[in-house]
Parts: sequence; C-alpha cells; structure tokens
Amino acid sequence: MGSEDDTVIMPRDDEPPGEPPGDGPENGPEGLDKRSERYVVIGMVIAVIIVAGLLVLLIRACGGDEPAPQSRTVTQTVTDTRTVTPTTATQARTQEAERDRLDLRSVNWKSEVGAQPMVREVEDVIYADLDGDGQEDALVLVRHEGSGGYLDYYVYKADGTALRLLFEKTGVDQGRVELASIPRSFVETSAVYAPEDPVCCPSRLQLITYTWSSSAGSFVESDVKVVPNPDL
Repeated sequence: MGSEDDTVIMPRDDEPPGEPPGDGPENGPEGLDKRSERYVVIGMVIAVIIVAGLLVLLIRACGGDEPAPQSRTVTQTVTDTRTVTPTTATQARTQEAERDRLDLRSVNWKSEVGAQPMVREVEDVIYADLDGDGQEDALVLVRHEGSGGYLDYYVYKADGTALRLLFEKTGVDQGRVELASIPRSFVETSAVYAPEDPVCCPSRLQLITYTWSSSAGSFVESDVKVVPNPDL
C-alpha cells in the first residue's frame, strides 16, 4: 500500500469539470467592464444624494420651509372729532349780511303805513320773533280815530335791506292785539255785540289766535273763542 500522499482523488461523475482560475467570465475583460459600470452607477447615485442633501440644506438656510406671508387687508375706521368752524370767508359774509340787514326799530312806521294825524295813528309797535327764524319782526298797530275805534295791524320782517309784509288785517272793531303765550303767535281781540248791547259796551269778546305756518308762509288761525267781556 502506498502512503497518504500518493492518494489520488477522482472527480465525481455528477460534478462539472472545474474551470481554471482566471479563465471565468467574471475574470475576463467582459467582467471588468460590468464591474466598472456598476461602480459608475453607484457613484452617480451617491453624487445625486449628496447634491439633493445640499439643496435641502440651502433651502432651509434661506427660509424656504417657511410659508410665504399672506397679504391681509386691514380696514381702519377713524372717527373725526375735530370741530368744524366756518371759514373766514363765510364768517365775513355772515357779518356783512347782518350789517346790511334792515334795523326794524329805525323804520319810520308812520310813513310806512301812511298814518295821518287825527285820522290814522300808529298806536303801538311790538317787536318779537314771530316767524321763528331767529330775527326780530314788527307788529304794527294802527288806530282809526273818529270811527268807533277800528284797528288795522301789520306784521313786517326785515328782508335784507327791505321790508317784507308777512300779514295784515284791517277794520277790527274795538280791536286790540297782543302777543300770545305760545311761540310764534299773537292774539287778536275784537268786540262781539248782543242785540241789547250799547255801541260802547259789547258784552262779549272774540279772541282769535294766529300762529305762523311755514308751509303757508303766513299766519293762520289756530284758535277762535268767544268769552264774556271782563270790563263789564
């Protein structure tokens, strides 16, 4: 029998014959090309990942992750508490108009109403704001002498530099006129005779209240009543 070093191992029938090292397809030129392609692809993937990471860092550094601020419309209400005063020109015009306004108290009423001595005399002039415009008006009472005491009366106002007649009434028997207790009004009193009354002494009096009407532009009757004559 020979020694163990002389033993020859025979290949099995089911094993393919081995290829000598360095002669396989992976060790040939084609294998080298495939490995090179894999390395190139891996390198490109790594480069893409690095570039993408750098871009993410750059975007975060520039605030790219924060949403762009939305524009908002702000509505502000401002209450104006300033006191508006008339302009100098307006004040000047107002003062000029006041200066040019006719002064009723300086009017010669005898001449204005055609008074005549011993025939038609101005009995009284009452000054008051009768139409509610803030300006003084004139209530002029004219008595007829020698005709039983008839009364005429007129209401005038100053219209700029002229007179304007607002109301008139004539021939009021034994009449008298006085201001009423209610604003923009006056009361006319006249005689009312019963059949048995003497001419001098009427037993009753009629009281008519006239009130200024802006819509009518004049004075209108607002109340009428008959009362006993308090002088009897």
